Amino acid sequence: MGARVETLSLSHESYLSPRVALACKISRNSQVSLGYGQFYQQVQDDFLIYNSELKSENAQHFIANFQFVKNSRILRVEAYYKIYDKLLKYDSLHALEPGAYNNMGEGYAQGIDLFFRDSKTIRNGDFWLSYSLMNSEREYRDYKIPLTPGYLSRHTLSIAYKHYIERTDSYVSMGYNFSSGRPYMDPNISEVIQQQTEGFHDLGFSVFHFTEIFGKFTMLFAQVSNVFGSQQIYGYRFATRPDPSGLYRSEPILPVSKRFFLVGIHISFTGQTEI
Repeated sequence: MGARVETLSLSHESYLSPRVALACKISRNSQVSLGYGQFYQQVQDDFLIYNSELKSENAQHFIANFQFVKNSRILRVEAYYKIYDKLLKYDSLHALEPGAYNNMGEGYAQGIDLFFRDSKTIRNGDFWLSYSLMNSEREYRDYKIPLTPGYLSRHTLSIAYKHYIERTDSYVSMGYNFSSGRPYMDPNISEVIQQQTEGFHDLGFSVFHFTEIFGKFTMLFAQVSNVFGSQQIYGYRFATRPDPSGLYRSEPILPVSKRFFLVGIHISFTGQTEI
């Protein structure tokens, strides 16, 4: 059990945040844990410059966790529910007026996370998988109704495998990441129904080779992301006003480049190479 006491002079706030955690070992290799916490966060400076009397946003977290560990294998399942209160809301049409800002926003987030890692089945191999399912809606910022924030994906999957090659003292790894489409609002279709982008796919490879230069530990590495050059769209920017035909023109939000390459060398000058 614990608590955090904090005082914020700008907004004249003082609050107590309780935290509770309980774990029970149900067998030699597994345990169940529960947790609760209350958290406060001051509104960002970008909004406080317009209204310095805004109060802190707060959230309550409820978490349940199960973990099983045996023979270099780990299985973890975690479920959570979060309640958000006093979130920042504002009227974007009057964003320069202090009265356009308030703490009337609210929302929730709920989901489940799965994680599995196996360092035993394949000799010199290490495999792990993680999956997250999230559902969240918030009525905050300039949202008119409860909506899913544009940076959240309902489904997120990550698969990775790393293999050690003894003969060359090297690691070769491969990773795949997927996330379902992110929500966005298309004013040409609806102002209350969110649309979704296409799913995000990214397959990457990397190689790490360990050696020594002048007796110092040295690592050579090369990495590449999005090998197949998948089109990755994070959302869309729409014009604030319609064109003469009544259409709100848009452009996709894209990464700087489709692929990312990295080749490098790391030399440690502290101590000798360990054999």
